[in-house]
Amino acid sequence: MSELLLSFLAFCNSQKKGSEKASDKVLKKLFMDAGVFDMLSLTSCDMDIAVAAFKGREKLKGDLTFDQFCSFLGQFCKEAERRRKVESASATEALLRVRIAASRPVAHGVTVRIGSSSLQWLILIYST
Repeated sequence: MSELLLSFLAFCNSQKKGSEKASDKVLKKLFMDAGVFDMLSLTSCDMDIAVAAFKGREKLKGDLTFDQFCSFLGQFCKEAERRRKVESASATEALLRVRIAASRPVAHGVTVRIGSSSLQWLILIYST
């Protein structure tokens, strides 16, 4: 399997165990973790609009498969070129594919385990 497919499936799986389709939320997380928004000087709102337009053009409902995601990347880069955010849509698409292939889901705002003595004391009280 290609690295892009593995990365896509990792993001899909992070949202819903065993899923092979990406929702709008998964796409937003994928683009955020891969640094696509910063690279293209676009926002998540721009991505939401592009996803809605892509789904409308392709007459799609629901989540995107990997093949549809690859088509969406091309459309998204063409939209960025149209807005004069990038020089070449094809070069940008190739760069995006490399960046996304190298990224994996990152846990944002997740609570961490606390190993303080007061917590251990509470655990001892409730376990007896």
